[in-house]
This record gives sequence, structure tokens and C-alpha cells, in this order.
Amino acid sequence: MNTFLYRKITLFRKIFCLLPKDWPAGEEIFKICFHSKTKSPGAQFCGRMYKFALNWDKFKTLIRMFYFWIYFLVITGTFLLMEGAAWATHKYVMHGFLWTWHRDHHQPHEGFFERNDYFALVFSVPSVATIVAGFEIPGFWLLKPIGFGILAYGIFYILFHDILVHRRLKIKFIARNRYLRRMIRAHQVHHRCRDKHGAEAFGFLYAPKKYDPGV
Repeated sequence: MNTFLYRKITLFRKIFCLLPKDWPAGEEIFKICFHSKTKSPGAQFCGRMYKFALNWDKFKTLIRMFYFWIYFLVITGTFLLMEGAAWATHKYVMHGFLWTWHRDHHQPHEGFFERNDYFALVFSVPSVATIVAGFEIPGFWLLKPIGFGILAYGIFYILFHDILVHRRLKIKFIARNRYLRRMIRAHQVHHRCRDKHGAEAFGFLYAPKKYDPGV
């Protein structure tokens, strides 16, 4: 008995309900498909099903790769779009009608926490909401990579802005990469302004070349 073939034929019986239960399996199927000279429709159908069964694992791998690239592209696209959303929020919200939350981030204050940290809590809501909705609501699976893209940007923001630039956690890291040095300098230029108006360089992921060290 060809156990590999038997498992495949049984799989098709269960999933697709295409083969009657009294159809032969194992070696008999193998003989009908490849050793029998009959041209009956049943034998031809059985042969096609067997060949499809042999390629089933390849088909599943193809489906997995398809979903992997969908997730990768959506997460990456969301991550990049978040830079535009962060830039607009930083300029028009933080330095706009919610300056009261953002003020202590530009001015001296006591303690580890800032009112500016409220923004991190607010921005976590769409990430959590889209991830949960993607898992819980049938047909809305695409919300999962969107939520994870927002989450990835949030992690980047904490690592770059809070730790690398403002050193809210004391680390000895020294940026030597040209990109990181440009981004750090751009944010330092942004913090030269202590007021609501007059600031520049609102991005966190991108900064023009004019902020390169030594320019």
C-alpha cells in the first residue's frame, strides 16, 4: 500500500468530497492512473486528482508565499505612510491645538514622564484596534498587517526618538551611520525652538540633506 498516496486521496475525499468512499486507494489507484491502458473518464479523472495531490504541498507553499508577500508589502507600506501621518500630526496637532500636551517636551520639566507621552497612548489605539479586528472579524484579515505596520512604526519611534535622541534610557550608543546622524541632528534642530511656532524638521524617519552633520 502506498501510504503517501492513500493519505493524499483521503485528504481529497474529506476536503473536496470528489471521490466516492468505495473508490480504490493505494496501489490500486496507482495502477489505474499509470499502468492501466483504459481511457475511461473515471481513470482519467483519478489520474488528474493524483497529479494534483502530488503538487498539493507545492500549492500550499505557493499560497503561504503569497500571503507572506501581502503581509510584508502592507506592513512596509503602512510603516512608510505612518511617517507622513507622524509629520502632519507633529506639525499641525502637537504644535497646534494640542500644544498643551507637547509643551513640556520642548521645555524643562521634572520627572521621567511627560504630558507628551499621552500621544503614544492615543496612537496605540488604532494599532490595537486594527490587529484585534483583523483577528476577530471574518473577511477583515488585511487589518492585521496594517495594525502591525503601525506597531512597527511605534517601536521605531520609541527606539529612535525616546532612547537614541533624548536618552530617556541611558545608553552608551554613539551614532556613526550617516542616516542616523542626520536624523538626530534634524531633531536637535527641531528642539532649538521652545515655543509652539517657529519649529522645523517635523519628521522622524526622513530629513533633508541640509541636516547632514557638517553641512
